[in-house]
Amino acid sequence: MSFSFDTKTELCRIEPERDCCVKAECYGMLLFARSFSRSGIALVTENRAVARRAAELTVRACGVIADVSAALTRRRNSSYTLGVQTEHQRDEILRRFGYTGREISLRINRSNLENECCHAAFVRGAFLSCGTVTDPHKDYHLEFNVPFMNLAKDLMALLSEDETLNLQPALINRKGAFVVYVKGSEHIADLLAYLGAG
Repeated sequence: MSFSFDTKTELCRIEPERDCCVKAECYGMLLFARSFSRSGIALVTENRAVARRAAELTVRACGVIADVSAALTRRRNSSYTLGVQTEHQRDEILRRFGYTGREISLRINRSNLENECCHAAFVRGAFLSCGTVTDPHKDYHLEFNVPFMNLAKDLMALLSEDETLNLQPALINRKGAFVVYVKGSEHIADLLAYLGAG
């Protein structure tokens, strides 16, 4: 398994201490998933623990039971998809996080980050959904692969604002996706610790 896979598995073992953090982490996972709209909410991952965590948090935060299905990729790896099947369930999730489903551009709704503790839970959810980190013994690099520019800019701003982290994330466009990344072993170690990785 990769360093990124192992890091995500470790993060999935963290038990959010407060209900507000359950909501914030679930929000981060779903907002940064493959799709987050009235027509579909779907998270795709190679890590079964991430899919199970997303399903568990969706029940706890939204009262919605999401389906998790497994498939083999072309490279013969397992792929897990969390999907919310009915429009009624998708509407409930969107409403819970302050969306109508008709938004032209997805942005982070800060009202879902009720307390300071929620920021780390939200970023942990985003990382579990769309993040990767390389082995620190090689080229240490952490990134979030975000489908929408405004959402990527909002994440970059959120990471920059936290004075305890003192991060200077950057943003690039790679093959139609927007990548928010952090370089430097000290900054990445600080961010992983902030998310709860040991």
